[in-house]
Amino acid sequence: MSKIYNAVPVVIEALSDTGQRQVYSGCYTLVQVSASVQDYVPFDPIRIVTGQLIKISGDFQTVPMPECRL
Repeated sequence: MSKIYNAVPVVIEALSDTGQRQVYSGCYTLVQVSASVQDYVPFDPIRIVTGQLIKISGDFQTVPMPECRL
């Protein structure tokens, strides 16, 4: 296999310029290309290929992590 994909759940608290806090929940899809199939240096690191976040209500400390699937 030349690529490895992973789904990573995230909950993010963002702070606006006005000081308001907003919480987002979602998933990032990461890909890592196997170093054995890369023919150049430096090798590509792990990359984010997609991200899906939704604005949610709730406290950052108590919001559960979302379920992410590939």
